[in-house]
Amino acid sequence: MSERDVFIAGSGVSGLYAAIILSKIGLSVQIAGTDENINNNNELLLFSPRSLHLLAQLDLLGPITQRGIRHWKFEIYQTKGQGNNSVTVDQQSIRLWDNETTEFNYSLSCEKSIVIEILKDYLDKEGIQIDENQEIIHIEERSQRVLTDAELSLYYQYRPLPMIHQPDEKILKSIHLKHRETKQVEMWKAQAIIGADGQSSFVRQKLGLSLVNYKQPEYTRVFYTLKIDVVSTNFPGIRQISTLCKNKDILYIIGHQTHLYITFEHKPSWTKLSIDEEIPLQIATRHIKCVMDPYTIEFGKMRNYYKWNGNNISSCEEYNVDTGYFLIGSASQCMNPPGLFDVNSNMEQVQNLCWKLALNLQHSASPKLLETFEPEIRIKTEESMHVSALFTNLIGDYYKDGNNNLNSSHSRDLIYQLRRFKNCFVGNTPFTANILNSENHHTIDDVSLLRDDTSSTPSFEFIGPPPPILSFSNSFLPVESPIMAGFLAPNAKLKPYTLFQLLLNLSSSTSSQQQQNLKPIPLLSHKSTTTAKEEKGKSSSLTIQTKNLMRKRRSNSVTTNNLTTIFSSIQLFQKSNSTSKKRIGNNNSSTTTTTTTTAAQAPSTTNTVDRWKSIKPNHLQLLDRIQTFNKNGCTFTILIFSGSIAETQEKTRNFVKLLESPASFIHRYERAHSNNDKHRNSIISLNSPISATEPIYQGRQSFDQPRRESFESFVDQNRFSSSTISSNSTYNHQPVSDSLFSILFVSSSSRNEAVKYLNNTPPATVHSTFPTGLNQVFLDHDGQCYKAYNIGKQNEVIVIRPDGYIGTRASIAKEEEGFERVSLYFDSFLRPPVDMNTAAAVVAAGYDC
Repeated sequence: MSERDVFIAGSGVSGLYAAIILSKIGLSVQIAGTDENINNNNELLLFSPRSLHLLAQLDLLGPITQRGIRHWKFEIYQTKGQGNNSVTVDQQSIRLWDNETTEFNYSLSCEKSIVIEILKDYLDKEGIQIDENQEIIHIEERSQRVLTDAELSLYYQYRPLPMIHQPDEKILKSIHLKHRETKQVEMWKAQAIIGADGQSSFVRQKLGLSLVNYKQPEYTRVFYTLKIDVVSTNFPGIRQISTLCKNKDILYIIGHQTHLYITFEHKPSWTKLSIDEEIPLQIATRHIKCVMDPYTIEFGKMRNYYKWNGNNISSCEEYNVDTGYFLIGSASQCMNPPGLFDVNSNMEQVQNLCWKLALNLQHSASPKLLETFEPEIRIKTEESMHVSALFTNLIGDYYKDGNNNLNSSHSRDLIYQLRRFKNCFVGNTPFTANILNSENHHTIDDVSLLRDDTSSTPSFEFIGPPPPILSFSNSFLPVESPIMAGFLAPNAKLKPYTLFQLLLNLSSSTSSQQQQNLKPIPLLSHKSTTTAKEEKGKSSSLTIQTKNLMRKRRSNSVTTNNLTTIFSSIQLFQKSNSTSKKRIGNNNSSTTTTTTTTAAQAPSTTNTVDRWKSIKPNHLQLLDRIQTFNKNGCTFTILIFSGSIAETQEKTRNFVKLLESPASFIHRYERAHSNNDKHRNSIISLNSPISATEPIYQGRQSFDQPRRESFESFVDQNRFSSSTISSNSTYNHQPVSDSLFSILFVSSSSRNEAVKYLNNTPPATVHSTFPTGLNQVFLDHDGQCYKAYNIGKQNEVIVIRPDGYIGTRASIAKEEEGFERVSLYFDSFLRPPVDMNTAAAVVAAGYDC
C-alpha cells in the first residue's frame, strides 16, 4: 500500500496534463488506467492560442510544434456547378486566431497519439510512472483518526454514523486496483481523486453522476472523418483549416502535413443508404471530389476512416464532489467535432483545478477557493458546448428543416458566427464575477461580492455575446474590451532591460571613469630601468590610491547624489561576497577590483562602450516576466503600475510600506503558506534561484538606518542570491519560486528618466520604494503595457491569478484604500474558516458586544 497526494484515473491528454502540473507544483501523483477514448481514431487536436500559452509555460510547446502544423487562417469556399460548368462563387479568408492577449496568433494541429507520447516522455523524465495495465475496481474513503469509545458506542447505537472530520485531519481515499493480466490487486491511498478515464468513467459512475446532453436534437446526426494522403491537388486551402460548400453539401477540411482530415455528414440524399449503414470509402471519396469541383484532387493511401455521433454534446452534472473527487476531460464533458473544442476546454479545466487543489491540500487557502472551480468551469463549458453545437450544424446539414439564416448564404452566416464567438476559438473567454474575480468599481464598504457564498447554485444558461459590427472586409474588426477582473491578463512589450541592469551599467561606467581619472604611475615608460620589485611597489601604490578614493566616496554615499553614490551602494541590491563580485564583472575589469593596471583599463573602457550593444534589440514580454516568477504555478502576481518614477515615487513608496506592515496580507498568508511547506525559505518571489553551494547572505544591506524585522528580512534572504544577471547580459535568469506572492513594478518612465532617477535619488529611498529588488522593476515599451491594461493617469495595482486571469484591480491614488481593497480580496478566499463549534467561539457568543 502506497500513499500519494493525488490519484489520477486515466492516462489520456487531460490526465497526463494534470499530472504534469501537479508534480510541478510539488504534489505527489499516481496515474493508473487508460483513457478508453484512445483508440484507432487518433483524433487531430487543434490547440487554441490560450492552450499554446499553457503548453509553452511547461516547455511542451517546442516538441509538439516540431511534429504539428500551424494554421494562421480559416478559409471559406463556396462553389457551384459540375464539370466544366463548376466555378468558385465565394472565397474568404479569416485570421480567426489573431489576438492581443497571448503571443500566439495561430492554431496548432497535432495528432492525439503524438501529444500523449510527448506528455508521457515528460512525466518519465520527472520519474512519474504510468501503469496502464491497472484498472480501478473499488474506491472508498477513510479517515486516519481512530474513533473514540464514545463515538464507537454511538456508531453501534445509531448506525450509520456520519464520518467526523477534524479541520486539519488528513482524509484519505483508498483506491483498489487490479492488474489486467496477473489479476493481482493492490491499494493506493490519496487525499484527492481526479477522474480522467473517458466517457464511461468509473469514478463518475462511482459518484452516481451522469452526462447530460446539451439541447438534444430530435433526429440522429452521423458524421464521418477521413484521414487520407494527398498525391496532388490545386485546392488552395491544402495547409489551412477550411470549409467548402456546394449546394447543400458541406466539407470541413484540415490540412495536416501530407494528408487531409475531411469531415462530412451522412445524408441519405447522396449516399442512398440508411443512416445506420456504413458509407463505403469509395462512395465517400467520390462525394468529396464532387463537392470540391472545380478543384481537382488525387488521393493516396487512406490512413483512417471513422464515424462519430453529432448529437454527442454533453457535460457532467457536477465536476466536484466533497472537494475530494474531481472529473476532468472526456469524463466530464464531450464536444464535437472531436479535437476542436474539447482539448482546449479540458486544458483550461485542468489549469483551473490544479492550483486551487494544491493550495487546498497544503492548507494555504479557505475551502471557498476550491469551491470556485465548479462555477468558473461551468460557464466556460456552457459556452464551448453552445459553440460546438452551432459549429457542428454549420459543417453538417445546415439547410435541414429550412434553417433560418442570419445572412443570405452559408459563408456569410459562418463568418458571422465565427466573428461572434471568436473568444471561444482563441480561448480568452472571461470568467464571471465571484470572490476570485472582484470588479474594480466596488468600494471598500461594498464587499458583498467578496463575501459572497459560492455554495449557492447559480444559473448556467449560456447567453451568447452581442452581435459584432458587420464589416465587408475579410478580417475581424478590432473590439475594445475592458480589461477587468475575470479577463485573461493581456500580453504587452517591455523594455529589454530592468532598472537593475541600468544600475549595473551605470556602476560599471562609473568604475571605468574613476580608474581613468586616477593618475597611474607610468609602468611601461621606464621599463628598461625599472626592476620587477619597483614595478610591484608602484602597482601596490596605485592600489592604495584606488582603495582610498573608493573608501572616501563610499563614506558619503547617503548624501552624495552622483554616479559614485549608485556605484558605492551596489551592494544594497546584491550579495556582497566574492561570488557576486565575480559574476557582476564578467569582463576584464571588475567593478570591485582591488588591483588596477593600465593594461586592464583599455578592455574595460571598450567593454563599457559596447555593453549596451550586447543587449539584443528584441523586447521583453510581460507574460513571460510574470511566468518567470510563477514557476510553481501557485503564485499570485501583484502588478504595480507605478507611473513615472520621479513623479509618483511617494505614492508607490507609501503603498509598499503598507505591504511591509506586520498587518499586511503578505505576512498573514505567506507565513502560513511557508509553514505548510518545509522547503519554502522566502516570503516574496524574488529574483534568482538559490545556489545549493552558496550560503544565503543575511547581512545588513541598508547602511543609513536599521532594517525592520518582518517584511524586508524575508525579502533579503533571496535577493540576488545567485546573480545570473551580468552587466553585459540581457534579462535571462529563471528564478524558481514557491512563494504565494510576487511583486512586479511597471514604470512608464523612459530610459533617460530612469537613469536620472538612479543618479539623483539616495539608495535608501530607492530601496524603500522597490524593496523586492530592482530587477523586478520593468520599463514599459512605448506605453504598450499601460494601454493594454487601460491604465489612466492614476497608478493602479492589478492582481494576476496563478492561472493568468486578472483577479482584481485597485487604484493606489489613495494608498490606504487601494491596499484595503487588495487585502479584502485575498481575505475572501485565503482566510481559513472559523470553527463556530469550538468552546472559545461558544463563550465569545455569550458576550454582548
